[in-house]
Amino acid sequence: MYKHKEIKMFLRDNKVGMTAVTEHRVQEKLEFSFTAICGLHTIEDRSGLWADLQLIGTYQRLPWICMGDFNAITFVEDKRSGNPVQEAEIRDFNNFLIDAGMTELRLVGRSFTWTNNHVYSRIDRAVLNSEWMSKMPVFDVVVMDPYFSDHSPLCLEFADGPRTVKSFKFFNHLAEHSEFLSVIKKAWKLQGDGSTMNRVWMKLKQVKCELKKLNSSQYSGVDQRVKAIRHQLMELQEQMRDCNPQPEEVETERELRKQLEK
Repeated sequence: MYKHKEIKMFLRDNKVGMTAVTEHRVQEKLEFSFTAICGLHTIEDRSGLWADLQLIGTYQRLPWICMGDFNAITFVEDKRSGNPVQEAEIRDFNNFLIDAGMTELRLVGRSFTWTNNHVYSRIDRAVLNSEWMSKMPVFDVVVMDPYFSDHSPLCLEFADGPRTVKSFKFFNHLAEHSEFLSVIKKAWKLQGDGSTMNRVWMKLKQVKCELKKLNSSQYSGVDQRVKAIRHQLMELQEQMRDCNPQPEEVETERELRKQLEK
């Protein structure tokens, strides 16, 4: 399925780990760059890794995936047992993801990728650029069983066809509704598991669901409602032709106009 094309090695004084950049062709149709990650053990030693990856990312024009042992976590829930997670342990990795515009690919299978039978961590992962997300047919990274290793291998699952990208959309008129912001805030409070990006996706999914409910309750059968309100307005205005309308008629006309505009 894969045809090797080119390999470039990046290594700095044996201090920041090695990243192998490989270009492949998927079924001779889609080209991408793959960077194998082996991060070192301390925050200071890994600082060069983030700088190197950022540099590589500046000239990437293909779908790009970085995958392997980053030896770093992105949020507190990535580690169980052992010493408490400090902010410094997750800051550099998260800053790199933001600065480079990278997104973590969802992991399925085992919850953690490394263990010494006391501490459990999710330090192996795959992160992608926007080109990969929009063009490549990869759905998930499967965390496989470790067997004799302390690390669990990661396996990319490719779909048969190109990825279908779904954008987040809603009707413009919903933004004018008095309950719009409250619906958004309520839906966004949803707490989820997994990576930061996965939690964002789940929040967007909940927001979309709640906006559909709002649209259905407030604007369902809109064609028939417009016709009915227009008919009421026409009948009322016929009664008001004597140029001496009653106050209640004026108020009713104003309300009908408002409803029709809505």
